[in-house]
Amino acid sequence: MVLDVLLPVLRLIALTVGGFLLFRIRLLQRRVLKPLVWLTTNIALPFYFIHMLPTRWADGAETGWVWSVIFFAAYLVFLGLQIAMGKLLINRVPLLRSEHPRELLVIFAMHNTTYIPLPILAVVAPPVVSLYLSFYVMAFMICVWTVTPAMLRGGAGGRLRGLLNGPTIGIALGLAVAVTGLYGELPAWATAPFRVSARFALDLIMVVLGGILAAIPAESLRFRREFGGYVLVKMVLWPALVIGILLLIPLGAIEPAVASGIKLAMVLEAVVPPATNIVVIARAYGTDAQVEYTGSAIIITYIAAAGLIPLFLVVSRLIFG
Repeated sequence: MVLDVLLPVLRLIALTVGGFLLFRIRLLQRRVLKPLVWLTTNIALPFYFIHMLPTRWADGAETGWVWSVIFFAAYLVFLGLQIAMGKLLINRVPLLRSEHPRELLVIFAMHNTTYIPLPILAVVAPPVVSLYLSFYVMAFMICVWTVTPAMLRGGAGGRLRGLLNGPTIGIALGLAVAVTGLYGELPAWATAPFRVSARFALDLIMVVLGGILAAIPAESLRFRREFGGYVLVKMVLWPALVIGILLLIPLGAIEPAVASGIKLAMVLEAVVPPATNIVVIARAYGTDAQVEYTGSAIIITYIAAAGLIPLFLVVSRLIFG
């Protein structure tokens, strides 16, 4: 089981390292990286959303809208609690004092909902749990590409400008064709570009992340004290609190294996590190300083995740069965 848990993290690392090594080549870094970031954010991801959102919508109709709505709302609750936690603690707790409070708040708010939890749950939980969690991921996808650019820009004007970008346009179109059912009526040749993008877009983000890290001066990628504070608060204390809350929530009316899987899913969502999309968004819509800061945070927290995720998964399985 430990290997099954580690494989998703190792896969992320492999894709990122591959992108890093590729874009250590200066010519590619100068000529290819910037167009690739643009292509990823303005073509691949919008196409991904136009395919993914109608597919998730159809899944909701198949499995029942009650659980779909519950998991969609669960992400919004997690997001709100994580933002509130960050605002309460950043620069008020010594370990979380930072010269980059806005960026640290984004790191608190946006966690990795997809790349790590879904492959793990596919191994340790019934398939229906992954289907439910897809609506949690849908809410994340909508929020990460609207809320994150706005938070990074800051200010009223910056927040407004941050709402309009390639991914949010893709999200709007994806929701439109999902609600109307139009996507399912299109011929296969018309949906082929969207299906291909859905298959490769998330992997492409990891390669782009590696390229962005390769372009950051080595001296700018460094450990900061607040990253240790983040790991303690967000990746140790927060999932421990979530386990305590889940112990108080009865799911007796649900099949025991599914109930256990749902609780495992929520613990995983609590312990996972920040979303890698943060660095890509910072590169596309933010500043060099924000890229350097968020890139450093991703490296530190993913190293910590390699040990903490298996630990909390084992503890959760002992508690919830």
